Amino acid sequence: MLAGRVGSRLDVTKLSALLSINRNKVKDYLSLLEYTYFTLPVGAFSKNIDRAIAKQPKLYLADTGILQELAQVSNGQVFENAIALQLARLGKIQYFQKISGSEIDFIWNEKIAVEVKETPSQPDLNQLKSRATSIGLTDYQLVGRYQPRSAFKDFYWGGSFV
Repeated sequence: MLAGRVGSRLDVTKLSALLSINRNKVKDYLSLLEYTYFTLPVGAFSKNIDRAIAKQPKLYLADTGILQELAQVSNGQVFENAIALQLARLGKIQYFQKISGSEIDFIWNEKIAVEVKETPSQPDLNQLKSRATSIGLTDYQLVGRYQPRSAFKDFYWGGSFV
């Protein structure tokens, strides 16, 4: 069930209901998976610590091969998971999401907004810039998996990002 939700916010109450297991037991299992480095929880970015604590974390798996064996996930989810793992090795990662639903995939070391796209485009970069500046971040980086058919080149190729 966790693999199918990779890159999404983790709702312990919903998992508890689906599994018919006590909420605290689900939290214990999630803690075990984190402690054994099987999962990577990513907390919310907020300048208000109370809001950041209250938001649900996103969850990534520590192995993209296992991820693909456990669930049918999109290539975009696998790519985002891989970038999350690479960024986490180099510092703190968080995600940002407004109440409206607009989000930034990762806030790296509380300084750099990172958006992951399979095929990046200029509108993706413009949107990232707008979202990053709205929360006071002046550094932002678009990471792509594939070269777009257009002449757009203002992004990092996922393999050379970190």
